[in-house]
Amino acid sequence: MPSAKSTNWSAGAATSQVIAIVLILWHGAGFATTPPPALGAMANATYPGIMDAPVTLHDGQWEGQPYAEGGASRPRVTLVSGFRVAGDLDGDGMPEAVVLLAASTGGSGTFSHL
Repeated sequence: MPSAKSTNWSAGAATSQVIAIVLILWHGAGFATTPPPALGAMANATYPGIMDAPVTLHDGQWEGQPYAEGGASRPRVTLVSGFRVAGDLDGDGMPEAVVLLAASTGGSGTFSHL
């Protein structure tokens, strides 16, 4: 017959396992209820680091002021349609999403930003 001490240890171990299972299920449930940003939200978000100041897209587009008054050349940032990757991208347990942005500073080049 097991001693009282070994019976208490077994009960403690069982309790620890139940707590661990509950925490895993709770964390998983939290992940499922916090979806990553939708494409529509990302098409109207603010993005730093592309131009000198953060740019805020409106319906997937941002257009800056012309470089010269009355000029046609101006900076532009566009959300590349159909590109969105979502999931736990950085391993922190929270869902994220990334999109592809195309930036033009008015010259002949277009720069991609993930």
